[in-house]
Amino acid sequence: MIIRTFMAFVFFAMCTACATPGADLQPFPINPTQAASGYKLGSGDKIRLVVGGFQEMSDQYNVSDLGTISVPMIGVVQVEGRSTGELEREISALLVERDLAVTPDVNVQVEQYRPFFVMGQVNQPGAYPFVPGMTVLNAVSIAGGHTFRAETENYGITRRVDGETVQGKGVADTMLLPGDTIIVYETWF
Repeated sequence: MIIRTFMAFVFFAMCTACATPGADLQPFPINPTQAASGYKLGSGDKIRLVVGGFQEMSDQYNVSDLGTISVPMIGVVQVEGRSTGELEREISALLVERDLAVTPDVNVQVEQYRPFFVMGQVNQPGAYPFVPGMTVLNAVSIAGGHTFRAETENYGITRRVDGETVQGKGVADTMLLPGDTIIVYETWF
C-alpha cells in the first residue's frame, strides 16, 4: 500500500513537471504593444531612404549589427530602436544642421523586416523572413509544422523589448514581431 502510494506520488510529480513546459513564463499579449506604438527598427532590417533632391542619399540600406546605417554626405546614423518617422525627423534635422537643405523632404520605409526564428519541435527549425500580421501558428506552419512530439497549446517566445531580451509564453494567436524566437516545446503525453 505504501509503495503504491509512493509510486502514484512520483508519477503525479513527473506528469506535472513535464506536462506544462514554460509554465513559469509570463504570457505575451496577443497583440504586442510595439505594433501599436510604431515598429522599431533593428539590426537585420532593410530600409529604403528617399531624400528629395539628393539622389546620392536615396537608396536601400541594411541596418548593421551595430544598429546603424551609413548615409552619403551625412555619415553614420543610429537607427536601432527608432521608428521610421523618428528616423525621417533625425535625417531632416541633420540636413538642415549641415546647411544641405532648408526644408528637406525625407521618407523612410521598411523594405524587408529582420527574420524571426523557430526552434524546437518543428519539422524545419531555422530563420524565416517576417511578414507583418504573423502569428505563432503562421510561424510554425512556415517551419514545416509541428512534429508528433510537439506541445501545441503553449509556446515560448523570446523578444527584444527596449534593448533587453525578454522571455514569455504565447498561444497560437499571439502576434509576432520581427526578430522574435519561437520555441516549440516537447510534450511527453
